[in-house]
Amino acid sequence: MCGKTTSTPGKTRKLNAWQLARKFPELQQNKNCLRNIACPECGNRAQFHIQMKSVFSLRDDGTDGYEDTDFGPNAFCQCVECEHEGKVREFTFAGLDDLV
Repeated sequence: MCGKTTSTPGKTRKLNAWQLARKFPELQQNKNCLRNIACPECGNRAQFHIQMKSVFSLRDDGTDGYEDTDFGPNAFCQCVECEHEGKVREFTFAGLDDLV
């Protein structure tokens, strides 16, 4: 089997940052919260639905707002453009914003 690649049926191999930038040459750079994050299906980089952890001050009559938010690589992520969904790690491409 030397030189042959095997793959699991129904499972696609993740692109790397260079491949994604080549697939979507119009990608714009992100510099803050979405650094290195992009949709692998449509190239969207603007907005995502991400499951986040947050700390709230909660009283019986409600809350005033949050104190902190955070998400990790295993958090749910959905592209708002094409509705592709997966884990944040599947939308994260190391070094992407250094390429675009």
